[in-house]
Amino acid sequence: MSSFTKSWPEIEALIHAAFKNVRLGDGIGYHEAGAMDDYNPPDSPIYLAARARDERNDWTHLLHELDGTEPDPSRHCFMDVQGLLYFLPVLLLRQDWIVNSILHFCISEFYQREGYNRGTYFDLLNALTTEQKNCLYYFYLHQFETRHPDFWEEDLNAEFATGEFTMKGFDYREFLTLHFAP
Repeated sequence: MSSFTKSWPEIEALIHAAFKNVRLGDGIGYHEAGAMDDYNPPDSPIYLAARARDERNDWTHLLHELDGTEPDPSRHCFMDVQGLLYFLPVLLLRQDWIVNSILHFCISEFYQREGYNRGTYFDLLNALTTEQKNCLYYFYLHQFETRHPDFWEEDLNAEFATGEFTMKGFDYREFLTLHFAP
């Protein structure tokens, strides 16, 4: 491990501290996003039940609820910024590959051509506090140095496995340093 990274227990503590006050509030949570993904209209009983199932004040409940299961990899696409912010620490603590998909969308939207509607993932980058950005920075440095390449999405796998941290000429480490480094 390089001197730039932290140990996993240190990163876990950073995540808990940085996200401790994050609430879902009226945001779109994990279960509501699932109902949306299944094409349920917002006034349907299934949709309303799914929305009611989302814990709104303590994201650690979702962490425990998903323990031992594989989260649905498409639900984050239906979440709003508050839902993503609430779901993010769960994914980080689980060291789940879905967090790479979210980062990929953030980066893609961040570097879209001028005039393009950057959307929810770009807004997520802007919503993160400095402490939360630092968590992402240390999380990814830790993953780059310690995780098996299977952790990474298929389209990113080869680049991360070689240690180059690039995709189609994009330097992920530079992006992390620019936008998340302490």
